[in-house]
Amino acid sequence: MKDNRENLNKPPGRWRDRMVTLSRIPGIKAEQARARLIRIPFFGFLNEVIEGMGNDGASEVVGAIAYDAILSLFPLLLVVISLLGFFLPSATVQDQIFSFIEMNLPAAEDILRLNITSIIQVRGPLGIFSLVALFLSAGAMFRAISLGVNRAWGVNVRHPFHIRKLREVAMSVGACMFFYGAITATAVLVSFGAGGGVAGGLALNIFEFAFVFLIFLLVYKTIPCTKTYWLHVWPGALFSSAAFEVARIIMVVYFSRFSHVETVYGWFGSIIILLIFARYVAFILVMGAEISSEYSRLRLGLGPRPRFPPDLCQR
Repeated sequence: MKDNRENLNKPPGRWRDRMVTLSRIPGIKAEQARARLIRIPFFGFLNEVIEGMGNDGASEVVGAIAYDAILSLFPLLLVVISLLGFFLPSATVQDQIFSFIEMNLPAAEDILRLNITSIIQVRGPLGIFSLVALFLSAGAMFRAISLGVNRAWGVNVRHPFHIRKLREVAMSVGACMFFYGAITATAVLVSFGAGGGVAGGLALNIFEFAFVFLIFLLVYKTIPCTKTYWLHVWPGALFSSAAFEVARIIMVVYFSRFSHVETVYGWFGSIIILLIFARYVAFILVMGAEISSEYSRLRLGLGPRPRFPPDLCQR
């Protein structure tokens, strides 16, 4: 009873402060553990990358890239098919594109096959002005990519309008050339027997990985509106290409054997899969840009860069 009376006589604020302190102990210990962990160079670098993505509004950028990629995909395919049609028969172009999609994106094969067939049917009436218009439409995806990559590098400047449009058209042309090179090289490797057996499959996978790595490397080197170095951007390109290949293989195996998406979503399932894949690719692209940016600052001895609020980097 005496102890209880003494406790009641003590100021209530003192006990409240003590309880608040006790409740904060787990959080304090977690913060101390985090501080010790980020002293390790690798985890400190990873912490900077993750914080950079949060401060740069990566989730908004990823959504914008995925949305614009879906809108730009079919205009870009129409341009590719139209240009290839001047050199190859329609059946050859169609077979190469379908084979490429079947190997790399089987989950969305149905919707892509349906739209590509329609694209080939309307390819004939296209003229030079229509191709230019399609290039401009496809540029929305590259505009969103440019926004995300420049945010990762802390660049808050914009080129004049005509230079931005020329860059977007140039990237569209480059994407068409890379796509044509990919489907052609894949067809050549398969036709010469490189697609059969363990050695052939390994050779084909190495080619696909090198091709994807080159794409990410060029994106991180050429798109930032600041000086970049080849030796500084390769870690981000390596991460993005490895993450892309892992996701592609998992998706190919899973959706070709175990998935029942069409049972749930019907014909809309292919669109859902395409959206998920586009958002994932956009995420690894933005994270690779953050890795390249932080690695460049680390190599140059600049330390963590100041973060710009996302609303200062408008499109």
